Amino acid sequence: MHRIVVHPITGEVFAGISGSLTRFDGTNWTTERNDTTPNASKMVDVVITSTGRVYCAFSGNSETAIRGIWTSPTGVGSWSRIADNGAPTAWSMSGRVVLGLAPSNENIVYALYLKTGTTLSPGDCDLWKWNQGTTTWTNFSAKIPDEPGGSAGNDPFNSQGAYDLVVSVKPDNENFIVIGGTNAYKINNINTDSL
Repeated sequence: MHRIVVHPITGEVFAGISGSLTRFDGTNWTTERNDTTPNASKMVDVVITSTGRVYCAFSGNSETAIRGIWTSPTGVGSWSRIADNGAPTAWSMSGRVVLGLAPSNENIVYALYLKTGTTLSPGDCDLWKWNQGTTTWTNFSAKIPDEPGGSAGNDPFNSQGAYDLVVSVKPDNENFIVIGGTNAYKINNINTDSL
């Protein structure tokens, strides 16, 4: 439920751990973003582009000051929050968030999260796409699978409270994504097809 990635430019190690995004420069660990709630057990995800831009996601149960999706051009300071509950409109997470970076167009990052209450998608999650080039989010939550007559426990889409949660992007196609909960689903083109 946590992630470790290596910065492709600096070689520093970034660790998304319980309530914190930390960076190791080979000698020292530095906290870049931190949930200061006592006894925080919050999930943190992190992805880094080949040019060194860092994205991190703090779960919806993190403290208000840190919750949401953040980005930094280098991963060293200069952090900007690009999503939080209500911004953009209809963004409403209550738990874990996972990120999927598109290798063929690193301006594109997908966020799949455990949602709060009832929003557009079926099931317990919402799906959004960030475009760094235009600094806009697109809500694809309505494409979350709902199989007519599907079996209990995985229909509609079920992440078991975000315990089973993954989003991945095909290396050569920014619109081809795979999401996983208790079942895995793929969509050849997020813009025109259904999961």
